[in-house]
Amino acid sequence: MSQGNEVVHHGPIAQHIVKFYDRRHEDIVPWRDFAFTQYDMYYLVGLAVLIFIIRTTLSQYIFKPFGKKNNIIGKNLHRFVENSWFTVYYLFAVVAGITILWNSSWLWSLDKCYDEFPDDHMNETLPGLEFYYILGLAFYTQALFGLVFVDEKMKDFNEMFAHHICTILLISISKIGRAHRIGSLILLLHDSVDIFLYSAKATNELRLKTLADTLFGLFAVTFFLLRLVYFPYITYYTTFNDHIKYFPQKWYFIRKVGDVDKLFQVDSYGVCIGGYCISTWYFLICLLCTLICLHIYWFSIITRMAYTKLFLKKELEDPRHHEEQKKKNK
Repeated sequence: MSQGNEVVHHGPIAQHIVKFYDRRHEDIVPWRDFAFTQYDMYYLVGLAVLIFIIRTTLSQYIFKPFGKKNNIIGKNLHRFVENSWFTVYYLFAVVAGITILWNSSWLWSLDKCYDEFPDDHMNETLPGLEFYYILGLAFYTQALFGLVFVDEKMKDFNEMFAHHICTILLISISKIGRAHRIGSLILLLHDSVDIFLYSAKATNELRLKTLADTLFGLFAVTFFLLRLVYFPYITYYTTFNDHIKYFPQKWYFIRKVGDVDKLFQVDSYGVCIGGYCISTWYFLICLLCTLICLHIYWFSIITRMAYTKLFLKKELEDPRHHEEQKKKNK
């Protein structure tokens, strides 16, 4: 790179950063304005509304009548309906995720998640990947609405609220920032665990104790392996991956950018507000670490439940229920 008659030699990192940002002779800067388009937003809102309608329909015409037929009443019926819905959704989402990602290179190798990142990730052609991402985002958007206005209020309401916000931000920003390969893996392993959680709670309301205990055991094991072992490993791998050591956003957390012309936008500089841009890379890392902290909190509850069942020989009971709710159900 030259400045006047002076030739400036850059090191390897500086060369990649200069190459990334020096787009003065191009009309449209690559890797800019990857925010959701107007049509993406229509798709997201429409799918979120559709999911909520499906939830309401299944709850009213299938889960609730089935619960009543099995003599489930009161608050227990509401819990059975709620847990049945989540079981059905997560089962569908995991099957869809495996089907869509089966032929992807990154499902079988973490190195492929960041191979030639971000340039070769611009025009991903894997069939169904866009749908899988919008599906996850739409579900957690309506799940946040359901948490506030529909679902039973649990003791961990604040933690669940934070979880849903983090998940929505992770899906959104990883899609915008072209970290969709690692994002799709995290979404798949995250949803896989919840199949066992909600099916265990639903079968427990049906008084199928042996099946409920078995499903709870599978839930505890998969939660530990996928969310407390593999998930932190993915976070560590993402943070210290050599494939992306030349990615400019790894070299700052926040910076002032002169050519950001909107009050708020997300682009190759990061999440930009009023000309100051936060690296989406480190923003994603912070969100992943927040989820790990929430997982540790919930695993402490799981271990208490397992101890109560195995050593105190008591029935499985979710300690997140409020005491007055427990008394009403006895």
